[in-house]
Order: sequence, then structure tokens, then C-alpha cells
Amino acid sequence: MASLNALFGAMLVGVILCSSLLGVLTVQVCGYYARFKNDPLWMKSWIAAVYVVDLLHQLFGSWLSYRYAISIYTCPTCLGRVHWSVGVIALLEPLSAALTQLWFARRLYQFNKNQMWLVILTVALSIMSMVAGLASAIIIFSRQTFAQFGGKDTWHVTIWFAAGFLCDVLVTVPVAWSLYRSRTGFRTTDRLMTRLAIWVINTGALTA
Repeated sequence: MASLNALFGAMLVGVILCSSLLGVLTVQVCGYYARFKNDPLWMKSWIAAVYVVDLLHQLFGSWLSYRYAISIYTCPTCLGRVHWSVGVIALLEPLSAALTQLWFARRLYQFNKNQMWLVILTVALSIMSMVAGLASAIIIFSRQTFAQFGGKDTWHVTIWFAAGFLCDVLVTVPVAWSLYRSRTGFRTTDRLMTRLAIWVINTGALTA
């Protein structure tokens, strides 16, 4: 029972937190389409793709949480089996992260065009994180029970999160530093640069 509380309790907490973040994302997406109607089609499509992936992630996560916590909770053998939707969630997670990180890599390029090596490194880390995450999902599909996880199954998860963490840092720190160096000494301009730097840190570093 203790192990079940740790496993499905963590899943339930994650679903609750993700639902809150999805609400924030929904408001941001609606605000974007209302205010920036003249943006290019590819940009609007990119935003839509991020939202759809996150929405599917939340729907599958909520359904999975209900399945394990309510539908089959009285069947101990059922609780130990890995349902296929666990793998689907694991597929959606790295896709969502990669779409977001590659968008921020574009922002990094706009602020640091003279440092292409940094942009290339960021893109490489994002792709590495996505590939490791997709490998994790494939391994999840191949497992029958939760007891089969652990040991040699941890390397791809480590790469997944470590590469994603480094990517989030790289898309934040150089841009914030560029904004800091762009201060002119005029109070109004410097205040604007400070606000932009805070916005950059909030959209990148917090996820790291």
C-alpha cells in the first residue's frame, strides 16, 4: 500500500499541477490569438501544436489517474500492470518540451546571432532530450508491470532530464545577459530591459 501511495499519489499530484498550468496556458493562447492576428501562419500553427500536445497530455494523464485511483483500485494485480496510456503520456511529454525549447532557441538566435555555436548547442540538447524521452516511452510500451522498471532503465531518463535542464538554462542565461549589457543608462530604457530580462528568466529558467 505504501508503494501504491508513492506511485499513484505522485501521479495524482502531477495531474493537479498540470491542470493548473494548462489553465494558464489556455489564457495565454487565447490572448495570443486575440492580440496577434497578423502573425505568420507557421507561428500560429506552432502555438497551436504546443497547446494541442499539452491538452492531450492532460487528458490522458487525468484519465490514467482516474483509471488507477478509481476504476481498478480494488484489483491489486491490475494496479501492477502498465497501461498503454502511460507510454502515450511519455511520448507527449518530450514532444511538448522540444516544441517549447526550439521556440526559445529561435529567440536565442535573435539575440545572439554572432554566437551560432550557442544556438546549435541548444538545439542539439533539445533534440537529445526529445530522443531520450521518446526512447523512454518506447521502453514503457515494452514493459508489462511497474516492477520491471529500474536498474538499467534509468540512463535514458537521466539523459532526458539532464539535456532538457541544460537546454532551459542555455535559452535563458545568454538572452538575459544580452539584455543586461544593452542597458543605456537612461532610466526608462533600463527599466524596460530589466522587465524583459525578468520575463526571459520566468519563461526559461523556472522550467529548468
